[in-house]
Formats: sequence, C-alpha cells, structure tokens
Amino acid sequence: MFNMNTTNSNKKLILEPSNSLKVLISYGIGGFGNDVFYAIMSTYFTMFITSQLFGPENAHWVVVLTSFMMILRILEIFIDPMFGGIIDNTRTRIGKFKPWILIGGGICSLMLAILFSDFFGLPTSNPMFYVVLFAITYLVMDVFYSMKDTSYWGMLSAIAIDSRQRNKIGTAARFGSVAAQALTMILAVPLIKFFSSTNSTQISSEAIGDKTGWFFFGLIGTLVAFLTCIIVAVGTKEGQSKVRKSEKMSVGQVFKTIASNDQLMWIAIAYVLFCIGQVTTNQLLVYFFTYIVGDASLYSVCGIINLISGFVAVALFPILAKTLGRKSLFLLCLIAMIASYFFFLITESSPVLAYIGCIFFMFPYPILFLCVMMTITDTVEYGQWKNGKRAEATTLVIRPMCDKFGGAVSNGIAGLTAIFCGMNQGSTANTVAANSQNLINFKILMIVIPLICLVVSGLIYWKKVKIDEKMHAKIIKELEARAN
Repeated sequence: MFNMNTTNSNKKLILEPSNSLKVLISYGIGGFGNDVFYAIMSTYFTMFITSQLFGPENAHWVVVLTSFMMILRILEIFIDPMFGGIIDNTRTRIGKFKPWILIGGGICSLMLAILFSDFFGLPTSNPMFYVVLFAITYLVMDVFYSMKDTSYWGMLSAIAIDSRQRNKIGTAARFGSVAAQALTMILAVPLIKFFSSTNSTQISSEAIGDKTGWFFFGLIGTLVAFLTCIIVAVGTKEGQSKVRKSEKMSVGQVFKTIASNDQLMWIAIAYVLFCIGQVTTNQLLVYFFTYIVGDASLYSVCGIINLISGFVAVALFPILAKTLGRKSLFLLCLIAMIASYFFFLITESSPVLAYIGCIFFMFPYPILFLCVMMTITDTVEYGQWKNGKRAEATTLVIRPMCDKFGGAVSNGIAGLTAIFCGMNQGSTANTVAANSQNLINFKILMIVIPLICLVVSGLIYWKKVKIDEKMHAKIIKELEARAN
C-alpha cells in the first residue's frame, strides 16, 4: 500500500494512487463513528441525566453526577500520556494503533449503551447505588474511549508523513466528523421521540421523549461507533519509513517528551481554552432551543445547518490552508465564531436569529479543528527533530486530552446551568422565563464565559504557535538527512 518515492533525495512516505481512495474512505468513516460517539457522550448525555433521571426535588444528584464526570475527566488527563506511551510501545502484526481502536471502541461503546439505561429504575429507588454503578461504568467507558480516540487520530501520523497528504486524509476524517455531528443533531430529537414508549404526538414540543427513547438513541449511536472501528481496521494500513522508526519509551520518557515539545504545549493551551468555549456553547444549544426559543424540535434544523456549512467548510479547507496558511486561517475562523455570540445574545424566542448565530458558530469550526489537528500532527516531527525521539501516539494524545478537559468543564457548566436556570425534569420554556434571572444566568454561562475563552485562545495561538507548513517541510528534510 505504501512505497518510498525515490525520484529525489527527499524520501517521503506516500500513498499509492490505487489504494489512496480506500484509505480516505475508510478513515473518513472512522471519523464519522468517532464523532457520533463523542457527540452523544459530550452533548446529549448530560441532558439525559438532567431531563430524565432526576426532578427538582433530587437536583443535588445532578450536581453529584456532573461534578463526578468533570473531576474524573480532569484527573484522567494526567494519565492519558501513559495511554499514549502504551500505544507507542505496542508492537503487533497489524500495527500499534489498530488493536486499541478495536478493543477501546468495543468496550467504550458497550459502556455508553449501559449508561443510557436507568439501571432498572435505580435513580428513583436507590440513588446512592445508582451513583456508584454510574461511577464505575463511566470510568471504564472514558478510559477505553481515550485509548480508541488517541489511536484513531494518532494513526494519521502513521498513514502519511507529508503535510499535504495529511491535510487530505485529515480532511476526509473531518468530512466524516461533520456528517456525524450534523446527523446527530438532525436525528437526535426525532429518534428519541420515535422510540419513546409514549407516542411522539403526545409529547409536548418542549420535551424530549422518555427514558426508553433515550436508551435506544444511545444504543444506535454506540453500534454505529463500533462498526466504524472495524471499517478503519480493515481499510487502512500503517506505513513504514526511516523517519518513522522509534524506540520504546519508559513512563518518565513519555512525560519528558511531551513537556520538552514547546510547540505542542502552546497549541495545547490555546486549543483547550477553545474547547471549553466551543463545547460549552454547543452543549447548551439544545437547552437554548428547548427553554429559550421554546421548541426542542427546532434544534434539528441546527443539524441541517451544520451538515451543509460543515461540508462546504471542509471542502474549502485544503484550498484555504494552501492560500492563507493554517495560522491565519485559524484566526479568521475564530473571529467568525466570536461573531455568533452577538446573535445568541439578542435572541429571545426568535428561531431565525438563533439559526443565524448557528451559521456563524458552526461553519468555521471544522476548518479550525483541522488547523489544530494538522498542527499537532506536525509537532510529532518537530519533537523528533528537537529531542531525537519520535512519539506519535504520545504526542497526539494531547488533542483528545484537550477535548476531554474542555468536555469535562462544559459538562460541569451544563449541569450547573440546569440547576441555576431551573432547566430540569418537568421544566418548560414558560417556567424558565417566569424568572428573569434564569435568562440572565443562562446567557452568562452560554455566551460570556465561552466568549472570553475563545478570545484568550486566539491571542495565545497568534503569539506562541510558530510551526507551520514551511517549517514542517524543512524539519522533514533534516530528519531524512539524519536517517541516511
């Protein structure tokens, strides 16, 4: 599947044309399944807890669960580098990434399906026992999801080493991700209502189904996630080159490799701030349409917006990245996302203003994500050039660590939002609007805090991130010269 281009002195790992389409499709489908799982876990699971499991009289259990998720995911980021080290030290006949894609994907999918059950009514009959089972199940799910997610994105550095080819493969993965995010948004509410034991016509526009509907929604998503892991394992292959040769690392070397890669650290700080802002707003959008706009079913239109704008954005990425460069492109997209908050701020019950805000918020995100993903991937060679050690998974674990931290904080914010703004089981848009302080609190949590995060993220990226396509090309040439 791979060969070495020997037409010049710069030997590069490249895809043969006969197999490049297969790899692009397989890897893109993997991105679809990966983001179906992530969307369900990060966006909808918190609302399942707040809207289905506990009413106002048991609101303290919502705080317990969401706080546990936030604390666990923050603590786990300190051991995620060891997961990267385990992957980098893996040696099997099918490579070092595929085993963890399959094992991690299978176990985390099973755990998430279980989490979308109510454990036979335990939240009502024995909340304390439910919390204990929840904690164990969530911990197992999150650990193996980290292994799978790190392996999937880490594989990008093993499929191709040239920045242009990485852009293409990363773009294919992002096409899959955009489709996953959009289709999840479009189908979430209709699927939940369809599978609910109560007839969908009897469910008010402000409610989102019942426990049965939520369980089948989670089950369908997790089945999709696991099946796409199999497709990635079958349809892709790790390549080999002199540049990719690496040694096994100890735990101490894993942390030293990360800490000494200054460009990786700066992009990580900028991205984690971005994640907190973007994921918080994205997670609260379903609350926004349910309790502010006043009709949960209108949220599905956001999925259509995301699908159309996302596909256009991803298709434009290779051209825009080549023309403007990733750094300038990142900042332009960030400015567009910041503009979306003006429309969210002035929206009361008008879906039109909300949808305009969604366009500004959703269109730039796939491009911005690809800028970050490609930059982090290029720091694999930067770290190898600077420190003499190549650490693919160990380096690329930083991106899911940032997503995890951002998701943890946003989960905590969403849980607090449900409490502070009266958005829990039995609430409606009218009951929320009856207290003007609810609306003020909601807009502070959904708009003001994320806006600050995005602005600071942009400043750090502009000032501190130096690695770009030209710098990476020079590093590759020097690494190839060292290997000869």
